[in-house]
Amino acid sequence: MSPGWFPRKGKKRRLDYINMISKDVPLKRIGVLSDLVSAVNFLVDNKNQYFTGQVIRVDGGHSIW
Repeated sequence: MSPGWFPRKGKKRRLDYINMISKDVPLKRIGVLSDLVSAVNFLVDNKNQYFTGQVIRVDGGHSIW
């Protein structure tokens, strides 16, 4: 899995920086924890036993640019 822009832990949230990055992401926002959780759930699901060797980008579409 290859996550894109997600907030980092810390005391300060740099809203100016987050807004600047969000403009370059097709979904117009940075990721949230539930975005990663859904990708992990897909990967660990027993129905995906034949799904191997792929990089799943969780980046709101940023990699399409």
